[in-house]
Amino acid sequence: MASNHNRSVGAFFAGVFMVNSLGHFATAIAGKQHLTPLAGRRSGPAVNALWGAMNLAGGLALARR
Repeated sequence: MASNHNRSVGAFFAGVFMVNSLGHFATAIAGKQHLTPLAGRRSGPAVNALWGAMNLAGGLALARR
């Protein structure tokens, strides 16, 4: 039972990370500034692309578990 619960929690957070990456990638493509933990409120497109990639990688890693 605990294994199924852990899998569900992992799948949930994988989805959260992957969905979060979409907004950061879209902001990076649009060339706008958007809040990230890496550079605060003035995060430019490059930082948003990096943060989006980190979120996508984390989500994919959790999904593969």
